[in-house]
Amino acid sequence: MEVVALSRKHVPDLATEWAAHHANLCRRDPRLATPPRQFFADAISHAIESAGLAFGVRDAMGWRVLATGTHYLLREEEPAQEIIFRNNVTWCIQLLRSWDGLDAPSLMDALHRVAHDLKIEMMYASVPSVDAESIALLARNGFDPAYCHCVLAATFPEPPSPPAGVSLHIAYTGEGQKVIDGHMEELDYHAMCAPSQRTDYTGRYERQLAGCEDVIADPDGISMYASVGGEVVAVADGRVGPSFQRPSHLLPEATIGFIRSVGTRSDWQRRGVGKSLSLALAYHLQNMGARRLELVYCPWNPLSSRFWPSLGFQPAVHGFCMRPNKGIPEETGDPR
Repeated sequence: MEVVALSRKHVPDLATEWAAHHANLCRRDPRLATPPRQFFADAISHAIESAGLAFGVRDAMGWRVLATGTHYLLREEEPAQEIIFRNNVTWCIQLLRSWDGLDAPSLMDALHRVAHDLKIEMMYASVPSVDAESIALLARNGFDPAYCHCVLAATFPEPPSPPAGVSLHIAYTGEGQKVIDGHMEELDYHAMCAPSQRTDYTGRYERQLAGCEDVIADPDGISMYASVGGEVVAVADGRVGPSFQRPSHLLPEATIGFIRSVGTRSDWQRRGVGKSLSLALAYHLQNMGARRLELVYCPWNPLSSRFWPSLGFQPAVHGFCMRPNKGIPEETGDPR
């Protein structure tokens, strides 16, 4: 078995292999996109041209694993979720053919060498949730669960009334201060659970407040909160937009309602407040033109991992993360 640094001559065969592999996944999960073969050829070509972030593993029987990466080096002024490490590589790793017990250590060495050369802070990988074999390959090689990207195409009816004494509101321009504390509490809890989240960026509160105000002012955004006696006890916000702006290219292109953040104050959890607010947000996003709803939650978060599936949100794509090795792996015939 050998690891090959891919060049343009490898693109036709591997694009065909990847398209066939993905078509099989789509038959198992109809929520996934079924793009033409050219989509896969373009993805491999882009990875090759972008710092050579494309590797294949093959043996006498043919190609076994494909790994294509994208290097993100985000500037401080760029709009991005600050919880994402700004210098990272996101890999798409596909086990093209069944092979129980495949670990591909040479491939992982190659990925760590890329991380060392680019001085990245975190490696990410995304895999369709039905691709259990590729997920097992990542898990056996030190990747930890980082996020679940969920999709729901169901139509939400007008939400029921909130619990007694609770009122729901839409936040308007200038009301960011009403919702910021709830979002910060949710962010802090998420950071406590998630190994992939950074919390050391400067101006954290100010940036999150600006983000809240941005959603409120956006004509395609909506921010909501639940209050009891004038006191905010839960917050939620989201946006409507095209799916190609989201982190996964594995899902069909459509106008989506992306649920960005939902949090309930700890002393008001398990009383139905978060559920009623989330259903109200979903209903408003649909009325704003969303054809489906999407959200990302951390599987390490015990609240989110129970709450969202109970509302029908099931993962379509799983994301993983791993901090790269600090040192360069021992020489194993670096394919680059």
